[in-house]
Amino acid sequence: MRKNSDTDSGVCQQCLFIRFFVLGALVLLAVGLAAGENMQFLGMFTPTRVSAGIIVAGLFMSAFKYWLWRRELADNANEPG
Repeated sequence: MRKNSDTDSGVCQQCLFIRFFVLGALVLLAVGLAAGENMQFLGMFTPTRVSAGIIVAGLFMSAFKYWLWRRELADNANEPG
């Protein structure tokens, strides 16, 4: 799903995201199989904590993107011309 087929810039963002997701799932599966019963440290990752972490990370990213957008607007307003 490339946006611009004229330039060969490598892998599209969506494909890269899918590849990282699959790689992360495979690594988690391999760690789970290798560790077996010795996985008490994964007990701290409850569904509630993971979902709260996703929400908090999303809020921080949204606030950061809003800050960048406002800064860009201010920079464009100060440019002559």
